[in-house]
Amino acid sequence: MTRILALAIALLLSLPASAQEKLRLGYPAGMNGQIVTILEKAQLAQTRGLEVEYSFFQNGPPMMEAFAAGQLDIAVTSLMPLATFAARLPGQAVIVSGLGNSSYGVLVKGETSYAKLADLKGKRIAVSFGSDSHLDLLISLAEEGIDPARDVELLNIQPAELPVALDKNHADAILIRQPQVLRLQQTSGARLIKSWPHTYVVLAQASYLDKHPDAVKQLVGALADSVAFIRSRPEEAAQWFGDKLRLDAATVKQVSYENPLIASSHQAELGVTPQLRTATQDWMAAALKWGLIKTKVDADRLFPPQ
Repeated sequence: MTRILALAIALLLSLPASAQEKLRLGYPAGMNGQIVTILEKAQLAQTRGLEVEYSFFQNGPPMMEAFAAGQLDIAVTSLMPLATFAARLPGQAVIVSGLGNSSYGVLVKGETSYAKLADLKGKRIAVSFGSDSHLDLLISLAEEGIDPARDVELLNIQPAELPVALDKNHADAILIRQPQVLRLQQTSGARLIKSWPHTYVVLAQASYLDKHPDAVKQLVGALADSVAFIRSRPEEAAQWFGDKLRLDAATVKQVSYENPLIASSHQAELGVTPQLRTATQDWMAAALKWGLIKTKVDADRLFPPQ
């Protein structure tokens, strides 16, 4: 019996870390959750020998709080939540992959004459403060010669309330993410006058990556498998994700192709690219410049050692 027990323990210790415990992965509502939803529904991680415990969050802040508390090993998010997190807890999060992008944009009512961002000088723009879209708006207004503090009135509106702000004329324009951009264009005749890419990143706890590098590598490979699934079975993938977000599958499918990983005819190569490194460095500097974070973030610490 002792020999059998010793053999069992030896076999357990010889298993890869990913086979001994589940990887805890969090992802939010929104297009950055699409690839993870398909990963979960199609059980693609299991195909690569990885057990994953999925946690779905209605919005990003609670997910990042769970990540900060060590309740998640991996979080799928975007650059502004990462900047806020890294300024508060430097060294805890590491980007292990990009995940493409969707978009967000400035919408105005169809009957108005606004045609470009410069036309909104002196107007009210509703945006969720502290978001990716908030930073891009500040940068773009300045590029148009518009002082965000004096030449426009920025209204801090939560994402779910942005459509109401436009409909009830509480704001002259709103800045909102996909798939709401397309939905409002289709249902209310809203017009898009400016858009930006919404870049997605996959974060790992630095301590988890140190202990389980193979599990993270398996996950990145499984996410690439999920992208391939969406490309090869777009209707089924759109239906699964639409059901989760309570959106029609046709809208989900149309917005999906904004993501270059899905739109491309080539197999997705995920991981950390030079372009992602540069974009992250630029974002951290801009977030500090515009006051969305108060502490400088060392962007080099946000990536695994080369």
